[in-house]
Amino acid sequence: MATGKIKRSAELLVQSWSVLKKHPSLMVFPVISGIATLTVLGFFAVPVLMSETLQGDLEQMFSQGKNDDPKDATISHALWLLFFAAFFVCNFVTVFFNAALLGAADRAFRGQPTGIGAGIKVATSRIHLVLGWCVISCLLGILLSLLERRLPFAGRIAVRLVGAAWGIACYFVVPVLVVEGLSPMAAVRRSVEVLKTGWGEGLALAVGFTAISTAIGAVVAVLAVGAVVAGILTKSLALGLGIASIAVAIGIGWSIVASALRTIAQLALFRFASSGNAPDGFSQQALEGAFAKS
Repeated sequence: MATGKIKRSAELLVQSWSVLKKHPSLMVFPVISGIATLTVLGFFAVPVLMSETLQGDLEQMFSQGKNDDPKDATISHALWLLFFAAFFVCNFVTVFFNAALLGAADRAFRGQPTGIGAGIKVATSRIHLVLGWCVISCLLGILLSLLERRLPFAGRIAVRLVGAAWGIACYFVVPVLVVEGLSPMAAVRRSVEVLKTGWGEGLALAVGFTAISTAIGAVVAVLAVGAVVAGILTKSLALGLGIASIAVAIGIGWSIVASALRTIAQLALFRFASSGNAPDGFSQQALEGAFAKS
């Protein structure tokens, strides 16, 4: 039943939080990943800012995408190459530091010394697998995007369904790459196998995080609007900035914590599905319940 899945997911999140409190260094990986991603985006933005030709292509693409059929939008080969390079590098950065977080969390589960260096070392040892997976996921993502732009309405719906199915199938891919060291496509098959065993509990966790993130986003939005209203009513810039700063801090803080919690719970489910033993910090009962039908 849905209620049972929500209850079990909440229990797993609480146990993930206990692991995170014991190993707070795990929260550093999402921070590094975010900073690195912003740096990459800034690096790739420089050519666009310095080239009037690329700026013109970009403006034309957006203007045509708004006013005409999306498939009529044009874009130069240089801009396509730039977009793909930025997309690939950002994806690699995200997956690499997620792998580092998984590696560090796995060491924590096994009672071994953990930390930033340990996580980076694990991710580096799997870097060839991470690169291979990024190539596959980026190429498929771009292919689906191109198909969606070119196909009629029914075709676009079909493409989106395929993309959603692929995303579900790949839920445990990165844990498989890190823990078992399988090739990317073998990791996809293993991920599907674990999902079938787990009766979709990983998806229940994902939905739970989405609901919580939506709630946190709503709080941040209310605080941001409140900051504007308070600033106008009181004519106090300091008050408005203060409330806005709180909203931003909540949003950033939650994104960091949520990323770490989601990865810890994901790894715990995968470890239990693989060995039948509860990782350190998780109860056998909670994980057994997560792999029940109801």
